[in-house]
Amino acid sequence: MTTGALTTDLKRSDMSTEDNKKSHAQRERGGTLLTNPATRGPFMESRVNLGKAAPELYQSIVNLDRLASKLAASAGIAEGLTHLLRLRASQLNQCAYCVRLHTRDALASGESSDRISVLPAWRETQYFNDKERAAFALVEAVTLISDGQVADSVYAEATAVLSDEEIAAIEWLGVAINAWNRIATPSRYPVKP
Repeated sequence: MTTGALTTDLKRSDMSTEDNKKSHAQRERGGTLLTNPATRGPFMESRVNLGKAAPELYQSIVNLDRLASKLAASAGIAEGLTHLLRLRASQLNQCAYCVRLHTRDALASGESSDRISVLPAWRETQYFNDKERAAFALVEAVTLISDGQVADSVYAEATAVLSDEEIAAIEWLGVAINAWNRIATPSRYPVKP
């Protein structure tokens, strides 16, 4: 469905007074009100772009990501796997911009469409080796940190097959992509065909 198809004419009779005030304020900011498929309520297409609003902070995340990639390379983690790890975290965070970006990056780095396709169900496949499985579990735990922290069982599985350098690199990749997801999602980076 395209953005144009999502645009709605908000009828004042269908909205509470509070919703009317919010939609008026949003229109004054110049944003377009759309229907959010998850809540069936209105949301704005136009948001503050965090990168443009605070370019020095944005640049610090660029530097963090660059350093995390460098750490992963020095730990011997394949470039394709780094994109799969970023992609998995972005899937969990439902960041459409980063999902598309890291799918393309994974393909460009030589990952197969099969491995990318089964990534959300990686536990049920034979596409990934023990090190990759431990890496996915670890990046998922970092991404879902509020759900049991990084469980001892996840960490024990990681230490059984990954070096300290690999664990550190995977965790830093998780930290970096989660930061990117939290920039792109509230900024509503456009994802159009």
